[in-house]
Amino acid sequence: MTGETDLKTLLASMTPELLAGTYVFATLAPGVAQPEGVEAVMIFREREGVTLIVDEEKAIAAALTASFRCRMVTLNI
Repeated sequence: MTGETDLKTLLASMTPELLAGTYVFATLAPGVAQPEGVEAVMIFREREGVTLIVDEEKAIAAALTASFRCRMVTLNI
């Protein structure tokens, strides 16, 4: 089965969905392990360390220093 590839059709049928919860960016210094129980939505490996996008409540519970509070939007087609 192949997915839709026509851009006009994809754009016309796209519906955004605001997901529940608030997320934050948290950077771990080089060599610091990701805290137990903190599941990242996305992980960026950079020179200055590892940046995680995680649920804000879990970041607070793990005592992570967080910045940029945001919401997650997904585009359904």
